[in-house]
Amino acid sequence: MLEYKFNKEVKIGLRKIKNLNKPFIISEIGNNHNQNFAYLKKMVDYSVQNKCEAVKFQLYKAEDLVNSEDKNYKIFKANELNHNWVKKIKDYCLKKKILPFFSLFNHNDVKFLEKYNFFAYKIASSELLNFDLLEAVAKTKKVIFISAGMSDEVDIIQALNFLNEKGAKNVVLLLCYSLYPQSLEKCNLNILDKWRKIFSDMPIGLSDHTKSVYTPSFAVSKGASVIEKHFTLNNNLKGPDHKTSLNPKDFSKMTKLIDLSFTANGSHVKKLDPLEKKFGRRNGIYFKNNISKGSYLTIDKIKIAQPRMGLSPSSIEMVLNRKLNKSAKKNKPINLSYFKN
Repeated sequence: MLEYKFNKEVKIGLRKIKNLNKPFIISEIGNNHNQNFAYLKKMVDYSVQNKCEAVKFQLYKAEDLVNSEDKNYKIFKANELNHNWVKKIKDYCLKKKILPFFSLFNHNDVKFLEKYNFFAYKIASSELLNFDLLEAVAKTKKVIFISAGMSDEVDIIQALNFLNEKGAKNVVLLLCYSLYPQSLEKCNLNILDKWRKIFSDMPIGLSDHTKSVYTPSFAVSKGASVIEKHFTLNNNLKGPDHKTSLNPKDFSKMTKLIDLSFTANGSHVKKLDPLEKKFGRRNGIYFKNNISKGSYLTIDKIKIAQPRMGLSPSSIEMVLNRKLNKSAKKNKPINLSYFKN
């Protein structure tokens, strides 16, 4: 049962994240930095060039995240982000006018990052029901992006209710599947339509793991307000995420497609466009033949044709079977002046 009450509009400085608004694009650098700070900075630069508004990294210590006997331990250890880089990352990103933040995995890293006053935190899909972490993040009162991979709606509602109970107000829910890569058949973007209704008190977005440049733009056409996408400088580098991330060329295509999709979404209200009024060719009603004064205008003496001059076809009843007070010529538009006494 839904019990939470979040903000429909999440503010980040002057930026407003809200359903159907211009999408907030996050470049997910994650652990694709390969423990090379110069390489990391280059990735930030590319993210700025591609009009991303934020870059996200993953902060963890392998021994705290994965059992050392697990087969993936060495992979996580080899891709740790140096905690001593955190301040340098923030300083460099702000210099480049892009917002940095982190996925984190335990309450100790929340305490660590709070010293640097980041604008937001990310809850990864694996931590959706990590209540110890959720409570620590909620108490910061910062913006929370939360991914919903490896979960169903019962899990999601449980997590959202808990965050709300612990004081979180600015939460963004991201549709996500923890598949690397994710096929288009498993995107289920129709869920976004549903979520904008059942989770109407919060912005909805997409954390995308497909290798397609098109999927995020499809999500934007469904009203996604946030797009998070993995980014790499080279798909052939060693590391767990490089092969399923977008390289600079494809990332650039993706952001352009997002812009096009949002532009095409346009307004939520159907109105007559001024250019339609000027150049559109609607029908009008015309005299089918010459008609003498005193005749009655019957249906067989009327034709409907373009362009719109005189009365609209919807106004036929106003003149049908009425007596003409002056003669009319063939192909002339019909108006009320022919029927005045």
